[in-house]
Amino acid sequence: MEDLLSLTDLLARDFPGLAAHPAFTQLRTGISRASSQQNSPPPHRDSPTRSEMPLDDPFAAGPPSRHSPPPLSVEPEDEFGHLFSPGPLSPAPSSRSPSPTPSSGKRKRAHLDSDGEDEREDDEDEDEDNNAPKKKKKKKGNCRNAGASAKRRKQDKIARLRGGAGSETPEAERKAGDLRDGAESPSKAKDKGEFVGDGAPPKTTAKGGEFLGQLSRVASKEGQEALESFILELVEFHTAPIQNTVTPGSRTEDIIHTLECAGEIAKNGEKLIKKGRVLDFHMLLMYARFRFAMHNDGLTHQDRAGTMGFKEEKSSRNYMQRGQRVLDLAGGGTFFLLIIVAALELKDRVTGLHLTCADFRSCGNAIGSPQPNDSWGNSARILVPYIQRLYHDPRLNFLSFGSNVFPEEEMERPDFRFTRVKLDFKAISYNDTLLSHLKTNSPPLRPRATKIWDKIFIPPVLTLPLVSPKVYPTECIQTSIRIPQGTCPVPKDPTVAKRWVEREREVAENGIQVASCYELKEKLESIHSNIEENRDTYVRFDTKILNGKALSIQGIAGQGELDNDVALILTDMRDALGPIVDTLPDLINAAYGDGTIHSDSRAEGFAVEAIHLEPAYNRYAEKGKGAPLDDHHMHFIHRANYPRANHGQRIPWVSKDITKDQDSYAALVSVLTGMCEYLADRLCHHRPDLVGKLEAYINILPYNAACPWAPFGGVVVNFNACSDAHLDGWDLFKRCLVVPLMRNCKGGALVLYEGRLVLDLHNADAILFPSGRFTHFNLHYVGMRASLVFHTDGGSQQWTEGEGANEWFSGKFGVKLDRPDTV
Repeated sequence: MEDLLSLTDLLARDFPGLAAHPAFTQLRTGISRASSQQNSPPPHRDSPTRSEMPLDDPFAAGPPSRHSPPPLSVEPEDEFGHLFSPGPLSPAPSSRSPSPTPSSGKRKRAHLDSDGEDEREDDEDEDEDNNAPKKKKKKKGNCRNAGASAKRRKQDKIARLRGGAGSETPEAERKAGDLRDGAESPSKAKDKGEFVGDGAPPKTTAKGGEFLGQLSRVASKEGQEALESFILELVEFHTAPIQNTVTPGSRTEDIIHTLECAGEIAKNGEKLIKKGRVLDFHMLLMYARFRFAMHNDGLTHQDRAGTMGFKEEKSSRNYMQRGQRVLDLAGGGTFFLLIIVAALELKDRVTGLHLTCADFRSCGNAIGSPQPNDSWGNSARILVPYIQRLYHDPRLNFLSFGSNVFPEEEMERPDFRFTRVKLDFKAISYNDTLLSHLKTNSPPLRPRATKIWDKIFIPPVLTLPLVSPKVYPTECIQTSIRIPQGTCPVPKDPTVAKRWVEREREVAENGIQVASCYELKEKLESIHSNIEENRDTYVRFDTKILNGKALSIQGIAGQGELDNDVALILTDMRDALGPIVDTLPDLINAAYGDGTIHSDSRAEGFAVEAIHLEPAYNRYAEKGKGAPLDDHHMHFIHRANYPRANHGQRIPWVSKDITKDQDSYAALVSVLTGMCEYLADRLCHHRPDLVGKLEAYINILPYNAACPWAPFGGVVVNFNACSDAHLDGWDLFKRCLVVPLMRNCKGGALVLYEGRLVLDLHNADAILFPSGRFTHFNLHYVGMRASLVFHTDGGSQQWTEGEGANEWFSGKFGVKLDRPDTV
């Protein structure tokens, strides 16, 4: 206390204006009183106790710390200024601070009038210095400020009821006590009625939805292959004649005790490490057993650490948290879901810090009880057929024992303990009852949706599919469309350009609809045989006609063109990746969506939101021609007349949209991994020459970085994807690949103006076309629509052409490119 008194003395000496403030005076008084009473008997009842100090006193509980909440009467946007400079007062100049410049403008003040009412007035200060800089006016009507003001008014009313003016009557104290206990003010009390149970439950959290999307990868061909191979590894491990092998059911009919399980995992560690996914599976089960063992044990975490052989208390807490996460997933998707988690190598997501415990509880609810108001219900329903297959797979019978250990009436006892828990994977109802009796300091999981989950007891008609050979059926049509040279016909004036685009949209909307690839070829030939007379005619093609096939539309290439492609359309992504493609719009929105999705492109305020994700962007790079790299390192080189150097733009750099939100970027990469592998596989089959040229850049990225969008160098995520007419002249080789993502969407067709072609693409179709040659735009749409545009920026050629490296290659300190022999 003596130190605090000395500190207040120093502040009063250096800041006379602060010393005059009543709050500061009250602070000093409180510190003095506390100091004098430190070694004295308890204070007399007449002295105000901590709980009786007026709420409008910001320092009633002592000086604020950097961890303390802001004082009740302080404006949230300028705490220090409002606190220490009320009204026209300002601190006097001191040796450590310059004299304040007189300011003009309005300052918002809040005080209590003589009746205790909250008044707000705007005082116009006299401008003593006409040259003084004017402060910016704060915007009024901000929702956040309005909420703070409402909260402050309620707190002021509480202060008045408690005798804020200094008098404290028994009636006011009683009312203040009621308000402190959570009751509403008598003047604002409303009859909200009784509680009813027909409301909408909370939606799945964004990170929980991301994890559900990763689990949904089991529906893809790659996911099914991973699941099948893991089942074989698991069966091989458990049937091997090795002593003390870890099994969910031990040599007795009871489950292995938690500590025995951990010990046997250690004994078989060398064998388990060779099969990492098997180890992951057993670790997940071990976490679940630890969580059961800690139920009702009456121990603190410190005692548990000593009992279970942990080195510190923190390990006990971590194991309990991991076990609860595992049981939340099992409570929603049954213990068979752990097989899918291990097969897809997602164990680290469960045990790491990528998601919170609330996210896993949200996942368990979404899987076990999908709701119609939750867009992640689709992801949850995708998992049910695969859990059904695991349930009926005879190779996994060793996970079931056919009897229960604890009767339900025994679980109802308050002192019931799960000393030796039996994890029978097929006893789903029994396991649900078991989990419902766990104490989790939170609401239990929602009851399982029987209409969905009763299906798993019916044997599936099909088993897990075998790996099929790579066969890509393709339609190919040759047309007389001439590949344009990249001259954009759109007028330069924005107003005229808008009218031009809207007119073309109306014409394209009424294009000639065709019903087959043959008819498409005939109509295109008819139009392009006399293009001048058919300027107002478009051909409209719906990709549903392809029925999963690829379509290659060829034209007549000009001199210097890479090929004669008009468009390559892929429509079998859903067959390749499974039902996960139906959830891609939600997965993209979970990673980067910010609530800006519009349902109608004609609505007022509609705008396309674009996010550029390029791990190696090289446009506008500074070239190093003539730099003395023999004598100086690149970091010390700059222009003679400009000492500052932007070192980050001498080699390809990471785009801003990645660096400012790396968590969202990592989530998006994880979600789109399967799609990128699919696109790379199809392009290698259909356009190997283009892939080879594109890979010349991503094979020599700085720091040997890997590009997740290979063979392209980046991707643009477009929300509200309805672009106006344009050319993408900066696309390398004038090519890009577009994947539209839609939900309940009507419209939005892609129009190739010079080709007189309208393409009605559907969710997760893909189209590769010369984006720098054909002027293109979208028709209007209604619904949810986004798109992924995979491309490589043309600036990358400075890194690959000639000696490359943006001409920073020569000399002792030059950039050495590790080029493959084929480049």
